Amino acid sequence: MGDGTYQAQMDNLGPALLPALVPYRAARATVDARQLPIGLNVGPGAFDMAPTYKRGTLVTVGTGATVFLLATLENPDGTPVSLQAGRMVSLDDPNFEPALVFTNRIGRIAVEGLKPGAYYIELFTAADRPVRVVIPDSASGQYDIGPLTLKE
Repeated sequence: MGDGTYQAQMDNLGPALLPALVPYRAARATVDARQLPIGLNVGPGAFDMAPTYKRGTLVTVGTGATVFLLATLENPDGTPVSLQAGRMVSLDDPNFEPALVFTNRIGRIAVEGLKPGAYYIELFTAADRPVRVVIPDSASGQYDIGPLTLKE
């Protein structure tokens, strides 16, 4: 609400409920997700609603993504892939929006908003040498997959 208070709050008792929505009047609900665990993706931070008379509006918060991936990209000779840009694409989810990746000087990347499954990382300067990544079902939160080597 702007003054540090909330109109509704999700807790152990169940989902949040906004009882003060006026029928046939557009409303916007903003999600405050400052205390999310690492890797959890809430999705859009605001939801537009148009409630009707004596009806509820279901808003699903979250994308199901629970993994924050860390990795190091290496060339076949073991040197880091420094200061490169690319994208990470899901092989399992056709609706996954490709995530941009950037390597630092030592080849480290960090990608948030992932679900367990198969992906590939394609660098823009080495599109013909993608790296396959598999995030296991047991992974959640911060997941360091270690070194990944580009194909020859």
